[in-house]
Amino acid sequence: MKLNTNKKILFLSFLVLALFSIFVCGQENSKKATQNDDSAKQRAKEIITEAQKAISKKTDVSKLKSVFISFEGTFDGGVEIKEKNDLSIVFPNKVRIDRFFDTGQAKGTTIFKLNENVYAEQTEAVQNGKNVSKFRKAEDPKDEGLRFIKSESSNMLLPIILGFPWYAPLEFSYVGVAEAENVKADVLEAISATGVKYQLLFGRDSHQLLMMIKSRTTTDNKPVAVKYFFSDYKENSGLNIPHKITIQGDKTFEEKNIKNFKINPEFNSDLFVIKDK
Repeated sequence: MKLNTNKKILFLSFLVLALFSIFVCGQENSKKATQNDDSAKQRAKEIITEAQKAISKKTDVSKLKSVFISFEGTFDGGVEIKEKNDLSIVFPNKVRIDRFFDTGQAKGTTIFKLNENVYAEQTEAVQNGKNVSKFRKAEDPKDEGLRFIKSESSNMLLPIILGFPWYAPLEFSYVGVAEAENVKADVLEAISATGVKYQLLFGRDSHQLLMMIKSRTTTDNKPVAVKYFFSDYKENSGLNIPHKITIQGDKTFEEKNIKNFKINPEFNSDLFVIKDK
């Protein structure tokens, strides 16, 4: 049986409450754990190191030079959009996302590029029988598109490298244990310079990243949270990584499935070049 978007979101919301009652089960223990800030940060580093070893005992995922990931999936924010995303990245500052989309009314490709501090996006599509072509370039570090490509690529990479080393360096602290039925998870937390709170939940037995919650408060003082669920762990290119990412927003639902994955690939130098149209 295929769940519609509202039922999917309701189901996942229930799963969050049932499995990961962070502030009900774990918060009392977290008060003790965070009394010593240094020990909380050290424990967080130990948990992340254990998780990295669970991904690979041979490859240090924090020192990858380049990564290619291809995702296929759907995004539903009221209208279901079929997507395929190819992420190519050379650390620390060359990123390209090729996004192929089909909304039913529009079909095409958007290419997002970041080359050091220069950002560009180009869309070629057919919408309602008409050709659409758009190009935009920006060098302002506060540009919305530049922030988007950094955030999007970091979210794609998180379950593999377990951090945001070049986008938003975060120092996590251990806050306690979330527990429900037979599931236990270590909870880490960090707050970015822009006030976004990141919570990571790692399985105590598997050391695998199970979930991430990104939350913030809007300008009108309303809490907003996006939940990322990581599942279907299996080996690919020598790494044990999740092949399914489910993302639940306030009114959106998204699924991504990894179809292709390579570590330290050699890219053509022209791949990241940004030209004036």
